[in-house]
Amino acid sequence: MQHVELAVGALTVFWLTYRWYAFREARVKVDHIPTLGSDGFVGSYLGAWKYVYSGNKIVEEGYKKYKGAPFKVSTFETASRWLIIVSGRNMIDDIRKAPVDVLSLNEAALDMLQLRNTLGEKAARGDWYHVDVTTKQITRNMADLMPALMDEMREAFADLIPLSEEWLSIAPTKTFVRILCRMINRFFFPTLQLHRHPEFLDLQTVYPIQVLLSALALTQFPGPLRRLVAWLISPVPRSMKKMMDIVGPLLEERLKEELELGHNWEGRPNDLLSWFLESAPPDQLNVDDLLMRLMQLEFAAFHTSNVVISDALLDLAARPEYLQPLREEVEQVTDELGWTKQAFNTMPKLDSFLKESSRLEWALAAIRSAQKGFTFSNGLHIPAGFSSIYADSHIFDGFRFVMEDGDESSVNGFVAQDTNFLLCPPLTLPLGASVAAAELKAIMSHILINYDIRMPEESTTIAEGQFFNSSRGPDSSAKLQLRKRRT
Repeated sequence: MQHVELAVGALTVFWLTYRWYAFREARVKVDHIPTLGSDGFVGSYLGAWKYVYSGNKIVEEGYKKYKGAPFKVSTFETASRWLIIVSGRNMIDDIRKAPVDVLSLNEAALDMLQLRNTLGEKAARGDWYHVDVTTKQITRNMADLMPALMDEMREAFADLIPLSEEWLSIAPTKTFVRILCRMINRFFFPTLQLHRHPEFLDLQTVYPIQVLLSALALTQFPGPLRRLVAWLISPVPRSMKKMMDIVGPLLEERLKEELELGHNWEGRPNDLLSWFLESAPPDQLNVDDLLMRLMQLEFAAFHTSNVVISDALLDLAARPEYLQPLREEVEQVTDELGWTKQAFNTMPKLDSFLKESSRLEWALAAIRSAQKGFTFSNGLHIPAGFSSIYADSHIFDGFRFVMEDGDESSVNGFVAQDTNFLLCPPLTLPLGASVAAAELKAIMSHILINYDIRMPEESTTIAEGQFFNSSRGPDSSAKLQLRKRRT
């Protein structure tokens, strides 16, 4: 027993010493940036725990105190344990223009989500060909694949939110993640029938939560131990194994056909898997790698899109003054152009409403990890290995981004980036901005045309969201009500 106590004591001393040296080494590099809260060893550790559940209040306090100037907060979600928060038009523009090998969205997301430790180093260090492939192929094939996306949306609504003369209460975060799962799986894999596989859909809906909770747990351990800890406690590898049991045989069959028949054969599906198989480097042409890439993209598709659509619908239900102008725009555009990519690119008011809801509710956007030292135009220097994020204000104006001259081209649309607001929730863009925007606007348009919407008891108050470090989601218990449209 005495030996066990000595071993525990030695490990505790080792861990504290490791953390203290790491803390000192990181802090000295950013001493020139003001700290909100304590910058001491113990105080910053307690502050990091506070940031886990009250990050929004901490950021708001810093935004008011340092508005226009950068500041840093202690956090568990970055390797350095510091997150540098910036605001102001010029600094947003600096982030937008920075090369991806200097300020990296992908690296920041991998760090925050601890994917190196839960999915292995291949999740981080492999060729990111799937991002470019997805973006290019979606752009090229969007018009052809849109009918299937719209068809699955209507079927999902009929199953999950049937039209009713009476008000039906739903929890948007739980309902729309299922609709989104079905839509994206039909869009990406129309022949695999994954959008009809209940167990696969169940795994997809819990996967993002498992990743976020695992990330928080792993950041409490020294870097060298995190992979071992992930193997012991994280449910992510087990979920991936279950997904492999379902999808693996389908991937094996397609990979075998591709190797035997090449890229051009009669009946070859025009889907995400075919696009990957055409572009994958030879050393990454295997089932494990394909599944890992599919899940990275689908994390973006379901988690972030579910947050955005749930927030937007709660905002719409609580602000009924926006219902009629949005409904008029959607009806006019779809009557003229149908449910097409062109139609969804010609809805400036709906674009603006979605963008404003995301801007307001996310509070933090555009996180980047500095791969090299980066200096902003105002002289602020961020050393390599540190992360920065942009903060914005909290006044809702649903038509803030509608062009003042009434231009209907949606130049300031939902996926457009400008120096007033840089929308980029973690891992959104790899999905393909165009399909993300299309699925969100399709759901909003379907509801505007076919349903009446309100908050329970016609309230105009939205429950405060649930915050988790720099991420946020709507309150999972929040409800809204829908019924068949009467006017």
